[in-house]
Order: sequence, then structure tokens, then C-alpha cells
Amino acid sequence: MNESPRWLCFVAGKSGGHIVPALHLANVARAEAPTKIMFFSTDTDLDRTILGKQTIDQHITLSCSLLYRSIFVRPLALIQLGYACLKSLYYLIRHRPESIVSTGGLVSVPVVLAGWALRIPITVYNLDAVPGKAARFTAQFASKVYVCFDVVRPLFPARTIKRVDYPHRFTAADKQPMEAARATLNIPNHACVILILGGSQGSAFLNTWFTNYLETLKPEIRSNLYVIHQAGNRTIDELKAWYTKHNVAADVFAYRDKIAPAYCAADFVIARAGAGTLFELLFFKKQALIIPLETKSTDHQLDNAYAMAALHPQLFTVIRQIDCTQKADVITHMFEHALQAHKS
Repeated sequence: MNESPRWLCFVAGKSGGHIVPALHLANVARAEAPTKIMFFSTDTDLDRTILGKQTIDQHITLSCSLLYRSIFVRPLALIQLGYACLKSLYYLIRHRPESIVSTGGLVSVPVVLAGWALRIPITVYNLDAVPGKAARFTAQFASKVYVCFDVVRPLFPARTIKRVDYPHRFTAADKQPMEAARATLNIPNHACVILILGGSQGSAFLNTWFTNYLETLKPEIRSNLYVIHQAGNRTIDELKAWYTKHNVAADVFAYRDKIAPAYCAADFVIARAGAGTLFELLFFKKQALIIPLETKSTDHQLDNAYAMAALHPQLFTVIRQIDCTQKADVITHMFEHALQAHKS
């Protein structure tokens, strides 16, 4: 007799750092038992791009843009939140999932509220070294809270919290020798490979800073580099033109699911400090310069970077954006060390 599949609900949005772990958890659930997946996300292009490549039985988008705006649009945000809650209720009643798993993003708020009203068990993952706004709120309604950094354990209810490994997308099978990875990517063996990871949406700062920095290097150093650059959609054509003009071999792309060969091929990595990126770098044991994103609205990447560097100082060096110019000599030393290590 065939076992009818269960339904599980996952919710994440507005960031690959939220969505990719949720997809990994969904795939693990599918491997354990016959499962149908319903996935709530925002209606942004990024969410649609990432999730459009996946096998999802029911993908529901919620408009939550006003939740990210200022206090002056709060009345409209409440109306938008109310509609999102009703829409969530409809689909949760329709499919009756066994549980709801949230990996972050304000889109989780209406889904968790609707699930709590229906008495569906809720699991919340806080993936960063500081609690996100959505995680802090939704944890109040959760039967389980999972954290990936010990420093945040005291900030959640003790009765529900558990420390777990970060749910990244890679397995041991994704690790391969550097030479094999370079052959896969058609990279010459003599090149020192620099991997630039600006996050799922790219980083305008890293794109500009890194190309400006390359111009300060000696031509003989630039000629021995091969750059793999995850740049986001906005400036990809300009970056490709820049690398061509300056005779720097490069593979420039907006976002790529199958990025394991790039990790394996890299001699050195320059990256933002999303928790997913940091734990993936740790998985592949790659030395990295970490330049956290800092804005007026968030600096959680700074906490992520310092927490990871404290645990693994042999792999991670943290330099803040505002210090990149001042510490150019430190960065150059790291480049030269990577070149020497590659030659040896």
C-alpha cells in the first residue's frame, strides 16, 4: 500500500541566505519520507529566480514590501500584513501541513501567525549571530527554535532552543580536488583564483572596491589572477567590460546555484558575511577576507563575521568597509601570500 505524502510548509524570503537553507531542509525532508512542499516567499525577482529553478509543489508569494519601509507607511503595512495573513490561512487550511519551518525574513510573520492560529507546529531557524527581527517575533509562537551560533542562545526562550549545524546546501560529494574543479571551470592551472562573493543580490561596494583595488596591483600580479565574481544583476555587463579592458581573466555572473566548483577552485575568497557564505567557506576550508555589509538599517553581518573569525581565526580575516582603503597594504599582503601558496 502506497503511503500518501505529507505536506510540509517552508517560509523564507528576500535573501538567498534565507531561501537556500530552507530549500536544503525541504530536500532533506523529501529524502526521509514522501513529502509535498509548500513554500511561501516574497514576490521579488530574486525569490522568483531562486525558487523558479526548484521542484516545489505549491509556491505562494506574499507582498510584504511595506513591512520593510519606514514608520510613516505603517497603517498601510498593517493592511498588507492582514491580507498576507488571510492568504496564508487559505493555503494552510487547504494543504494542512504537518509543520511550518521558517528560516528568516519578514515574510515569515504572516505565515507563522496563521499557522499558530491553526495550531500547526512551528520551527524557527535563527541563522545569524544576532537575532533577526522576524526571528525574535516568530520565536514567541514556535515549538522549536534552532540557532547556529551559541552567542544567541540566551536571547531566546530556553525551553524551545537548540544549537544545530547551519543547514547549508553542500555534502562531502561536492568537495573535489582543486585541479579537478579548475578543469570543470576551464581555468588554467597557473592562475591564482580569487572568488568574489557579494551575496545572492551582489554587492555594489565589493564590485567597485575590488576593481579599483586591482588597478593598484602590479601588472605581473594581475596577469596571474583568475577572478570568479558573483556580482548580482545590476552591473554585470560593466564588470565584464572592465575585466576585458584590463586584461584580467574572469568569470562574472549574477547568481549561480552550482557554485561548489568555484569554492573548490579558489585560492582565496573575498566575501560579505551572510551566515550562509561563512558556513560554506568553513565547509570548504577556504581562507577568506570578510568585508561585512553595514547599512543604517542593519549591521548583523558584522556580528556574523566577528563571531566566525573568533572561532576560526586561521580562515577568516575581517576588515570593515570603512577601513578597506586604510588597510590596503594588509590586503595586498594577503594577495601575495595567496599567490605564493598557489605557486608552491
